[in-house]
Amino acid sequence: MGSFARSSGYFQCCWHSGTLIAETAIGEFNSGDNIETGTEVFFTAVPDPGQQVKEWTVNGEVVAGNATNYLSVEVLASLNVTVEFEAAVGFDDIHFANLKLYPNPIVSEVTIIGARNSTLEIVNLLGAIIKTQAITHDRETIQLNDLSSGVYFFRVSRDGQSRTVQVIKR
Repeated sequence: MGSFARSSGYFQCCWHSGTLIAETAIGEFNSGDNIETGTEVFFTAVPDPGQQVKEWTVNGEVVAGNATNYLSVEVLASLNVTVEFEAAVGFDDIHFANLKLYPNPIVSEVTIIGARNSTLEIVNLLGAIIKTQAITHDRETIQLNDLSSGVYFFRVSRDGQSRTVQVIKR
């Protein structure tokens, strides 16, 4: 007979300079919610404008080499995840200073914020553009059920400027 255990997951942002989103394959959860042991949790840090991720910690230990906006952790026991932000250096991309894209990894849809009146190109690892879509509103949700699992680059462009975000599709 198999055992079933649940662990609590706690997560927080330091310095209140952004948002931290936590998701499992079945959806978002809140800090303190119980999560089944063995579940993979995907964290997305969304820094405020002019901020970037400084570091992640898991159960008090710094995650070496990860200053990205994404972290994936398997819940084995009680889990405490923290992300710390710092001022971004050389942040001169005025069109996309408020660009946010979540969740990442993506299951079936992605929400893009701060890209009004721009163009989204989804590029595969070979550099081929596999989808192009106009972004007309400040907040748009795009269905990606037809996108195969893998790694992609989402390039948002407007007025000669662009910003590219690496995205994982599950």
